Amino acid sequence: MLVFEDFERAGKYFATAYSFAEAKDVYDSYQIDNHYARFLLMRAMRSGDVGGCMAAFRDARKLLYEEIQNERLHYPFRVAKLIGEFYDTFASALPPADKGEIGRAAKFISERIGKLPLERQRHRSVTECADAMEHVLGLVDPALLEKAPKK
Repeated sequence: MLVFEDFERAGKYFATAYSFAEAKDVYDSYQIDNHYARFLLMRAMRSGDVGGCMAAFRDARKLLYEEIQNERLHYPFRVAKLIGEFYDTFASALPPADKGEIGRAAKFISERIGKLPLERQRHRSVTECADAMEHVLGLVDPALLEKAPKK
């Protein structure tokens, strides 16, 4: 349903997939999480909802960070490259703090890519992700990339 951008139906399918996963004694939901992060970012971009975009970004980022820290394959980077399109979609309407938050995510992901084995760094999805993160980092004010103050 993501291919057809039928986000309402896709959301229902994700709820079902997570409920099946939770019913199992042992199940790592990383594959569902990866696609769900993609769903969150795509739905936010296609809806153009500036008011809700950062909540979707934060939920997707949380899932991607967990995968990127644990998963050494290319799958989370394939989804993370959407952060570049997400930034381009919403940057003109976002306050500097939100732009900095997205920029810090791009910086973190870029650093993780640098720690991957060389053969993984050369994977097409990873190189595309690296390019997207560099794109974001090139647009975000470097002063905003510093650690966010505690609230």
